[in-house]
Amino acid sequence: MEEGTRVVLREEAVNPVILIQARSNSTRLPNKIWAKVNEPERCMLDEVRYRCAQVAPTLTCFPRPNQDENDVLNRLYQVAIRNPQYDTIIRVTADCPLLDVGLMRHWRDCYTGQPMGTAPGWDGLDFEIFSKNDLELAWYQAALPYDREHVTSWMRRQPEWITIPAKQTLRFSVDDQEGLDFVRKVFQACPRCASAVPHHTNSPTSIGGPDRHPVWDLHLSTGGGLEECTAADILMTRVGGSPYISK
Repeated sequence: MEEGTRVVLREEAVNPVILIQARSNSTRLPNKIWAKVNEPERCMLDEVRYRCAQVAPTLTCFPRPNQDENDVLNRLYQVAIRNPQYDTIIRVTADCPLLDVGLMRHWRDCYTGQPMGTAPGWDGLDFEIFSKNDLELAWYQAALPYDREHVTSWMRRQPEWITIPAKQTLRFSVDDQEGLDFVRKVFQACPRCASAVPHHTNSPTSIGGPDRHPVWDLHLSTGGGLEECTAADILMTRVGGSPYISK
């Protein structure tokens, strides 16, 4: 967390829903969300849905025929207001099939009402959490095309926003064929990664502290023990370097 920020853990966020931002006509890798990543069961979108469903109720947000595809802020807002039973939004994108269920649950439980999200270095494990009121305010206030497309960029400039810092720079999202091949190799090499078993996490400040980061060579088993990640070497090939920032 940002220095000086006090995080109060609670049992669960208030009525959370995960909104998966998705579209079919991606430019760098066409139809990538339908590409098989976890043979033979799941395409990339199915993999993201599978992981998110273990954290909170999940809805997929495709652009409607009468909507501006680039106004993603409006797309998510319209889905949110059609589902008034939810008041906490967790936003993810459909090109992140390596989302870590354990980290998502942890940050869901850290949410105390202030909008928050991962730094760019979390690419592929990134998500944001904010209230429906925050989303509505951004929908009214954000006027720049960039802010409409990237949903939370207006929120991130507000003083109440909390950024979750990245200890390591990741490049785990699927933006091109190289990224797709990488995810497939991970799932082929490690059955625990393929089954969405969370990675073990460490905190530099305290056991169970808010600043948790993945330990790539270990998974957390159901009984609380640790198991080897047999794809750790593959994962480490896309750890480090400069953060990827979507343009």
